[in-house]
Amino acid sequence: MSVISNNGIYQQNTSLIDQLIGDDHIHKVDHRVALQSADQQLSYFQLQQRIYSLASQLKTLQIKVVALQLENNVDWVITDLACLAANICCVPIPVFFTEQQQQHCIKSANADLLISNQIDKNNITLAGLTQSSAIHLNQQSININNTLPEDCSKVTFTSGSTGQPKGVCLTQKTMLQTLLAVQKATEATQARKHLCLLPLATLLENLTGLWLTLLNRGTIVLVDSKNLGFSGAKLQQPQLLLASISQAQPHSIILLPQLLGLLLQAHSKLNDKSHTPWKLPDSLQFMAIGGAKTPVTWLDAAQQLNWPVFEGYGLSEAGSVVCLNQPQQKKNGTVGQALSHVKLSVADDGELLLKGHYAQHYLIQNPTQSLTQDSQLQSTDQQDGWLKTGDIASIDSQGFISIEGRKSNLLITQLGRNISPEWPESLLNAQSSIAQAMVIGDHQPFLAGLIVAFADASPQQLQLAIDQVNQQLPDYAKIQQWLIVAPFSIGNGQLTDNGRLKRAAINHQHAELIEALYQPNTQKTYSA
Repeated sequence: MSVISNNGIYQQNTSLIDQLIGDDHIHKVDHRVALQSADQQLSYFQLQQRIYSLASQLKTLQIKVVALQLENNVDWVITDLACLAANICCVPIPVFFTEQQQQHCIKSANADLLISNQIDKNNITLAGLTQSSAIHLNQQSININNTLPEDCSKVTFTSGSTGQPKGVCLTQKTMLQTLLAVQKATEATQARKHLCLLPLATLLENLTGLWLTLLNRGTIVLVDSKNLGFSGAKLQQPQLLLASISQAQPHSIILLPQLLGLLLQAHSKLNDKSHTPWKLPDSLQFMAIGGAKTPVTWLDAAQQLNWPVFEGYGLSEAGSVVCLNQPQQKKNGTVGQALSHVKLSVADDGELLLKGHYAQHYLIQNPTQSLTQDSQLQSTDQQDGWLKTGDIASIDSQGFISIEGRKSNLLITQLGRNISPEWPESLLNAQSSIAQAMVIGDHQPFLAGLIVAFADASPQQLQLAIDQVNQQLPDYAKIQQWLIVAPFSIGNGQLTDNGRLKRAAINHQHAELIEALYQPNTQKTYSA
């Protein structure tokens, strides 16, 4: 296989770990800064030494699967890369998952070593790590019943829209193809300093934040979630996130849509003397955004400010990013064009199909099984060599792709109209008085909205916002009834780890109120 070296020259048969941190057998001392945190700074040479020290110890311990349960810190990076160097499967555990979900991930992957901050009498001190230790999980026998595919290098868990987290089994080949395609698409930006705002346990930040920056011999800036203003998955102190961006002066960051909304809101108060002024650092050259549909009005606002915001689209099964807007090829309202490592097509029913190196298996556990029973492998959803993404999409004449919504989310009204709820939801979420919104109306005579309002928004302001949205929608997609509900969050089981709505859980929680909305002669309901 050919891969790109850090000087742009193709090299034959070079391993992924050598591409990221350099070959351990080539004794070059690289003093460039690789990692930077509040209490540590490591050069590439120092990082390399610590990675190979840990990799050697993991091999001696005969470890096969490592569960990595840490905040964004230097030890997380060293463990992730040491697993690559030792050909050990790494299973990042999102720390914002519930305790039950985290245990599910660890047991599903049949991990035999847990690296975390937990204090245990059986803790093992590991070479190269300074802020964490390890616990043997299977001391009697090491992974006798391991169900992972032999070439599985990483299991990435996503909370999904229903049920327990589902693991996607990824090979080094799949991840490398993604990494090189994103490097090629972003090489014009010359971004060499990246601030990790998302958890490294998310594949998007792991591959296109951490690994891509290392591949380009740049510097990774690590800040733990507390100092970014997060409590669990909820951003409680946005001023800390803004301060971290200002202090780091990064060249690149990765955002979820709600974080872009926060940055735009903060910038809009630049001349408001009642608020602390905040300005986007001039250092930023690339702001990638993904994870959910971004309101096009936000993208247009960012463009008016000359912010380098580029929306993309990806899925864990394909090793993260598969299409991306680029500096010279950009169209707001789309997720860009397909990257070089994949082919994309739209099926007759509108579903986006993908061909390339993608995951062949999910790691699942039957809900009726105890966590001590073996997990099972389930094939990813494929059709004649194409991966079925589950997303409804369209591709224009220039190859720009628009994601309409999830196929499984499609609403079919009593008049037979098919509507992706993400369409009106993106318009609602762009309104200044609305924090979150979910549109309902499957097999109903009209659409209605479950609205999470900002604290200072009055019912009259909300109605005005919905009226403005309805002006942009055809009659069959207008929001005819609405009610205010409590915020959707990961903590209450109503959001996935990347901020997508868990529609079944939300519908169940508000079932009685939703039923009342569709009773004859029902007036607008203003609060739940």
